[in-house]
Formats: sequence, C-alpha cells, structure tokens
Amino acid sequence: PVSVTGSATGCPNPLYEFWLFSPSSGWALVQPYSSSSTFNWSTTGRPPVAYRFSVWARDASSPASYDAFSAFNYSLTLTPCTAMSATTSPLNMTTVSTPVSVTGSATGCPNPLYQFYLLPPGGVWTLVQPYSSSPNFNWSTAGKLAGSYRFSVWARDAGSSGSYDAFSAFNYTLSLAPCTAMSATTSPLNTTTAGTPVSVTGSATGCPNPLYEFWLFSPSSGWALVQPYSSSATFNWSTAGRAAGSYRFSVWARDAGSSASYDAFSAFQYTLT
Repeated sequence: PVSVTGSATGCPNPLYEFWLFSPSSGWALVQPYSSSSTFNWSTTGRPPVAYRFSVWARDASSPASYDAFSAFNYSLTLTPCTAMSATTSPLNMTTVSTPVSVTGSATGCPNPLYQFYLLPPGGVWTLVQPYSSSPNFNWSTAGKLAGSYRFSVWARDAGSSGSYDAFSAFNYTLSLAPCTAMSATTSPLNTTTAGTPVSVTGSATGCPNPLYEFWLFSPSSGWALVQPYSSSATFNWSTAGRAAGSYRFSVWARDAGSSASYDAFSAFQYTLT
C-alpha cells in the first residue's frame, strides 16, 4: 500500500483531487475533490513500472479546476520470492485416512502467495489449491490408495506475474495400517428371551480408523448382512418376532483405508429362548 498526501498553502479551506498516470491506461481520476488530503493507493496486481501522480488543490470557494498542483513520478518494483521450503504434519509419511497438513514458507518476498500441486501414484499432476495468501493445504487422505505421492508447492509475490518465483517438491508416503485383532461383546450377555433388544459392539485394534460390518446367521434363513461397513461399532438387534434358537454373529472390521473384505473378525453364538 502507498499513501499520497498533499499539503496546500494560502487557502483557508483546501480541497484535494488525485490523478494517476499508468503507462498501460493513461491518466485516471482516482480520488475526486474532497477535504481529505490523503489518497491510499493499493498496488496489488499493478505491474512494476513508473507511474505519475498529479495532486490538485483548490479552495472550497474556488470555481477553478485547480488553484495549484504537484506532479511527480512513483516507481513500483518487484521483490520476488527467492526461496521456498515446505513441511508436513505428520512428517514424511502416515497411514491412509489420517489428515495431512502441508505448509509452505517463502522468503525474500513481502507478500507471498502459495499454490499446491499433487501427483498420486500412477496418476497425473493436479492443482489441489490455487494461489492464495494461505501457506497451508489440508489434505484429506480418506479413500486414498497407499503408495508414494509427490507434492509441489509454488510461491510467488503478490505483485509477480510469473507462474512461480520459487518452489519446493517432495515425496509423501501413505501406508495401510490394517486392524490386527477384533473382539465383540453383547448386551444382554450370550442369551436372552425373544423380543428383548440386543446390542452387539465390536472393538478393533491396530487400525487408526476402524469400520465395522455385522452379519447374522439365522437357523431359518442362513447368513444375512444386517449392518454394512460404517464407523459405528454397535449393531442394535431387534429380536421381536424372532424364533427361539441359536443364532450366530460375525462382526468384521477393516481400516477405512483398507480395500479388503475385512482385516479381522469375531464370530460367536447367541441364543434366544
């Protein structure tokens, strides 16, 4: 930002008007006559060239275009980003479904902008966050394939017209952390009378983001999927109308990043009387 301030003498009630000459568009009135002696010029997006100001002044009672003026040149220069670095959290690698934060840090430029690209395994470069003043990109890895990804973080000064002034590129690894074990509990425990609601709860270990799926074997109809994979570890079974007898549950678990049918499971009998 640039502040231009005029100071008129000899008149009791000065008014000020500001003109700006740009090499690309010529003279333009940027602030008409008012009692404000200051014009605040936003140089964002302006090309780095020589401009010219003309500040006019007249007394509030004067009918003239101006009583006096001051004209002068003003130059804008570019200060490009000279270097770029990037960090990640978690550092270098993590498991699928864990959020990742990528942060760029540009030096040498007063107003850095940042842009983020991502190359997946076997894929093509994709722009995941266009230029903005935010140095952070939050990457959701849910549903991503395990493997080696590559980031490229670009930086340029807000006044730069180049694709980038500096960049940082690096690899990031996503791995799978499958569920290693599964257990399940019921309430009421093991057996109850037909018509009593039953709660079945799974508990998976070893995986950061477990999903659960519930299957039920009925003596009359065989196996049936009663609750597909979700983050809910509990299945509420309504036994109303169920025949007395021995049923069998199979509770499957897999990590949200896993493509397997299951990583681990627990199967057990449940009796209705």
